[in-house]
Amino acid sequence: MMWRWACAQLVCASGQKCGADASVEPRGLAAEGYYHKSDPQVMIVDRTLLTFTEMEYDFQLVADLDLFSRDPQEFVWRSYLKSGVVKRVSGKHERPLFEVDFTGERVLKSHTATKNRSMELSELVIFNRLTLAFCDYSGIVYKINPDGQVFQRWAIADGDGDEAKPFKTEWATIKDGKLWIGSIGFEWLSPNGTILHRNAEWVKVIDERGGIRNLNWHPVYQTIRSATNATHPGFLWHEAVEWDPLTRRWIMLPRFGSTTRRYQPGHEGEGQNILIVCDEFFTDVQFLTLPHHDPRYGFTSLRKLPGSQLFVALRVREEGTLHHTQIGIFDLNGEFYTNPPFIDAGDRKFEGLAFL
Repeated sequence: MMWRWACAQLVCASGQKCGADASVEPRGLAAEGYYHKSDPQVMIVDRTLLTFTEMEYDFQLVADLDLFSRDPQEFVWRSYLKSGVVKRVSGKHERPLFEVDFTGERVLKSHTATKNRSMELSELVIFNRLTLAFCDYSGIVYKINPDGQVFQRWAIADGDGDEAKPFKTEWATIKDGKLWIGSIGFEWLSPNGTILHRNAEWVKVIDERGGIRNLNWHPVYQTIRSATNATHPGFLWHEAVEWDPLTRRWIMLPRFGSTTRRYQPGHEGEGQNILIVCDEFFTDVQFLTLPHHDPRYGFTSLRKLPGSQLFVALRVREEGTLHHTQIGIFDLNGEFYTNPPFIDAGDRKFEGLAFL
């Protein structure tokens, strides 16, 4: 029989009390089986560490309409929450193949803004059973209720957390039970090329109680830029970052970038097709170029397909008032499992993706 210590009691692997303290009620999650006693719907087992096959995967997309978020007549800002299903269409023992169906769209509204801008939602994540969306202009993290009501949960400050300016959140992922959010990941320059600040190189970590830590990721971003030959005057603009808990690797798809020129506001350049895979501590950085590239499109969100070693990404085309989004499924070798590789997701700029 195997034994382990839990909360200063000797408890056998089945969770039963043993020995002199058998009459004492065990405490802690380890002795409660698979579910919390207070909420039997919450599994202790982490599904992100499991491998399984589903026929359908429900997901949602959230839109960033930029200046078009503001209603021209009312004092209200809007975004859109779009629902969809990834469906497996191949046989059980065949090479996986998927199609995507969209099932509906809901309008999201808020009356909270910064400098007349709001609801420019750049990412979507499920954290502690909360559906959260992130405004990249106001720094507000919004909670989205099942009935579509939206309200502010956190207001994130720029840089080290002691700046008055809001944080430009562009990506979010869950790592070790905490919410990690980041920005574009490079220095901000003046028109003549002088470095003004490095606020966008900071990462925020929110724990399960709502506490926020500020991490300086300048060395991390520089390591990635060095590995991909994008150091100054080059750059990489990040909006699609995912942590894979099963392999403990960071997966990244930069939206924009260059190896030869610096970033200039309003001239982001061509979309990128670089898939970057890093170990947990960024000591091993690998990358490859994805096929089916269209330089008019850049990646805005990245999620792991639940239970698999496949990934789902959004890429967006943005030309003035023309917005268009595509979605594709692929593995880390660059092989696609959707036909066509990128599927039409609508004439909005969707920047957030979350599986339910």
